[in-house]
Parts: sequence; structure tokens; C-alpha cells
Amino acid sequence: MNKLAIWYKQAVQKTNKYILFDREFIIYKGFKITKLSESSYTIEDVRFSNLYGKVSEEVLTLLSQKGFIEGVDYIGYVRDSKRVKDYKKTIETLYSRRKKYKKIFDTNPKLNDKRIKSINKKIPYYAFLMGFYQTRLNQFNIKYNE
Repeated sequence: MNKLAIWYKQAVQKTNKYILFDREFIIYKGFKITKLSESSYTIEDVRFSNLYGKVSEEVLTLLSQKGFIEGVDYIGYVRDSKRVKDYKKTIETLYSRRKKYKKIFDTNPKLNDKRIKSINKKIPYYAFLMGFYQTRLNQFNIKYNE
């Protein structure tokens, strides 16, 4: 039994199986495995667009090491970690810009007030996103006991 067949069987236990044109397939967190016949499978990457692409060698190596489900979850964990860092940096930048505009408020009150209001709207948005992805990181840590 080849790796794709094993990965397909792992994924079928965790997610729904779909049938289209007499072909079974699963989609799990941006990866699609299609069962063409009893011994033939394909894997495609659908994370970045609605067009299916080839899975990179780096990703295939990771999936071989960790298994399909854990490997795909780990890929998501790495992406979410980067997002949390980026959102944290963005929030810090917004706070420093707001502080700067408050400091120079009297030079152009109308413009600086507009800038501060805009920043005050953006901070909760990015804080929400950071919290969302932080929760996903925590769920990964609980699932894999890391």
C-alpha cells in the first residue's frame, strides 16, 4: 500500500468523504486526496487559490515524517504562528503611531483626529484576529500535547 492510500485512509477517519464523477476524494485543511481507483491516488494543494496545484517536495517530506493529519495540522500551526507574530507587530505599530499623532495633535488637529480614529478602529480588528489564531495554536498544542 503506497503512502497516499495510507494518508487517504487516515483522512477518511477524520473528515467527510465526497464523491464526484465516480471518484472519491477528501479535502482536509487545504489538501485534496483523490481516489482514482483501488490502487491509484493523487494529492493536490488547494490552500492558496481555487486552482489545484502540485504539492511541494518539502510538504511531501513533512507529511511522510508526521503522517497526513498531523503533518497538515503542523503546516497550519506554522502559518498561524507567523500570523500571530505579524498581528502583534501590527498592533504595536498602531499603538506607536497613535501615540505619535497624539503628541503632535496640535499641529493639525483635524487630520490627526482622523488618523487617531482610524487607528482606534483598526486595533480591535487586529486584536481579534490575533486572538483567533492564538486559539488555533492552543488547540494544536492541546491536540498534540506540545
